[in-house]
Amino acid sequence: MKWFLLVFVLEPHDGNQQGLLWHDPIFDSGQECIEWTNNNVPEVIGALNYYIPDWEIDRMVCADEEHLESLDIRPYYETDSI
Repeated sequence: MKWFLLVFVLEPHDGNQQGLLWHDPIFDSGQECIEWTNNNVPEVIGALNYYIPDWEIDRMVCADEEHLESLDIRPYYETDSI
């Protein structure tokens, strides 16, 4: 089972929670995701600055594929066609 980092920001966009689903790297465990996140906060902040202007982090969550699927969130893999 693969794990992903989800970063949510405080300001909802059109009534929806806005955030970023991290897909590189993809993690093999929740603990690996947590450790990477704790050691790469500047990289996460840099990505948020690029993709979501005027943001403030609400929370960061490590979630597995099954949980994402239950929320109807499908991670994009480079091998997927759009």
